[in-house]
Amino acid sequence: MGLALPDSHIQDRLFKQQTLLESLMGTKNISPKGDTTTAKHADEKSEGSVKSESETSSSLLSSGAISKKKKESKNKKQASQYVTPDISDWLPPEPLHSLKFDTSASYVDMDANIYIQDTTSADTLRIIGATLQTKYENSRPSPHDSFWSAGQLCVAKYHADQKWYRGKVMEVLADNRYRVVMVDYGNVEEVKAADMRKNLLMTQVPRQCHPCALKRVKPLSDDGKWPTTVLDQIYGYVVDRQCAVELAGTCGDYSVVDIEVLPGESLIGLLIRLNCAVLTDTNGNARDDDDDSSSSSSSCSSEEVLIEKEIEAATTDDSDAKKSAVSTKSSDDQESETMANQVRICETIPPTFADLTIEGPNPNPAALKSSWLDIMEEEQNKALMDQYRVIEPRYKPLVIPPHIEEIEVEATAIISATTFFFGLVTETADVKMKRVEFTKMQAEMQEIAQDLPLIEMPTEKQVCCSKFQHDGYWYRAEILKVKDKTCILKFVDYGNCECISINEIHELKPEWLNIPIQGALMTLYNLRMAPNVDVKDCAKALNKCIFDKTLTAKIKNYNPLLVEVFTQDGKSVNEELTSQPFYMQID
Repeated sequence: MGLALPDSHIQDRLFKQQTLLESLMGTKNISPKGDTTTAKHADEKSEGSVKSESETSSSLLSSGAISKKKKESKNKKQASQYVTPDISDWLPPEPLHSLKFDTSASYVDMDANIYIQDTTSADTLRIIGATLQTKYENSRPSPHDSFWSAGQLCVAKYHADQKWYRGKVMEVLADNRYRVVMVDYGNVEEVKAADMRKNLLMTQVPRQCHPCALKRVKPLSDDGKWPTTVLDQIYGYVVDRQCAVELAGTCGDYSVVDIEVLPGESLIGLLIRLNCAVLTDTNGNARDDDDDSSSSSSSCSSEEVLIEKEIEAATTDDSDAKKSAVSTKSSDDQESETMANQVRICETIPPTFADLTIEGPNPNPAALKSSWLDIMEEEQNKALMDQYRVIEPRYKPLVIPPHIEEIEVEATAIISATTFFFGLVTETADVKMKRVEFTKMQAEMQEIAQDLPLIEMPTEKQVCCSKFQHDGYWYRAEILKVKDKTCILKFVDYGNCECISINEIHELKPEWLNIPIQGALMTLYNLRMAPNVDVKDCAKALNKCIFDKTLTAKIKNYNPLLVEVFTQDGKSVNEELTSQPFYMQID
């Protein structure tokens, strides 16, 4: 395998951005020839030139000229930092370096436009953020910052993380509040006048995000608009999650060809399968299904092939996967880095909702499924059945009766920023009996598991048992991914994932399948990760709130299981996380 050389086009763009940003921050002056000198040396050179010219004049005039030039230089420097009256908008974003790359979206608006940042924007965004934070942190509004009109540019403080961002006023609201779009990310927020400034920085830096339209599909709704529930689903699958993105068009008119939202599943394909959207032709009209069905697969257009194509399943590199082990119990030396690795592995794998069975009625009995992950699980199971014509043995799920409104639980693994795996603590006769059976099974497994046959040809969804490397004990597991000589296993009774060599994965004793799984997934109700937040910070905050504690989960929705969690002293974990800059409430 050869050594990949850097893309000269990308290097050129990065050099231009870096030199432009440095000049805006006052660290360098850029000469017409492209070379750079420090501001101090440039001033000395300018001052020396003035002295040379003044040798033929009186000393008084010379002194006045130098003072005047220094004052003009200072004014020009200030003018380069702050907006001038003729600036009516931020510079448009530069063209993307590629139309096919891996990235995470920053926002989804009401028209289902997905806002995407170039992979080369990370350093630029970091410099913009540092510059604005340095300038406006602890600043106070001037009198002219109290009045705004639609279309004005501003620097605004985002309430979720209390940081400053470049913005533009979209609408004037009541109570001296304004609707502002954060131009580098696309999100629109309500901002108080006290958190907005008219003196602008970084006006010569282009915007850093591109709105990309879903032109190839249209919503299946009476008014032709995207329902909020569907937009929320799209947001959850593309924002702050690394996805394989393919676009079409030119700068200012990009459209989404495809986004891989789950291994082997595209966003557009999922919207169509859920009956949330329908394919459109080049004129934006819904395509005739009869025409599609009458044509053979060989006559499908390249556009159809792109939508229907199979995407290679996402897998984790061995070097990363080996670092992904998370203890089923929190300890003082548990690092947030380990939890973040666990989250990264779990986010590449759709959680199996077969772990949780709800006997109660579906809160939304419409034809649409309430969870996209349910659809994915169902489709994957159908594919396996069609391929092998056999039903693989499965674990019995945990059953929560429909009349239960709250349960006592204990967290065992963090799956994402808002989802964790729990074990039941509620003491009922049935729970006690199953726990005794589970304890006996665990004891037997420690004695005989190493003598059970190895699984020679592991496949996804296959049940097994293996040692959890963190504590050296044997546990029941399920194979999630197979890669070369290793597999990613999920230890089904605790929710942890770990990369294990196939030489350490054994068959499961059939009787051990009769004991139900000891836990399931639950998601914090009405809560999501705030934009521009590191998943490590979320993992650390969530770990602090839920681990090593008995929690009371009040069920808000059964399918999927959405809960508000309380500690033993009655404090709401949801509210505690919302008060931190890493999370925000879903309105």
